[in-house]
Amino acid sequence: MIKTNIFLLSPPQTGSVQMCDVVNEIELERERCENKTAGNVTSGCKGMWDIIACWPSAKVGEMVVIPCPNYFSYFSEHHSEGKHKTSMRNK
Repeated sequence: MIKTNIFLLSPPQTGSVQMCDVVNEIELERERCENKTAGNVTSGCKGMWDIIACWPSAKVGEMVVIPCPNYFSYFSEHHSEGKHKTSMRNK
């Protein structure tokens, strides 16, 4: 079981940003993540892209805290809180 924070996103708050720019930035983040986590081998949780952010590998029971992705700034000024997950052994 993996616990995660869920953020509800509202439409972009900056008038000069196009939704396609945001989608392109998210896609670039996903590609970077997949390149960074490729070949990860761990006895806990493997590093992964979870559709919102890139998570590094973690040992069982380890809590990982990451900053919110940069593209969150398009949706909210309050994106600096970060996200966290705790790696749990599957039963």
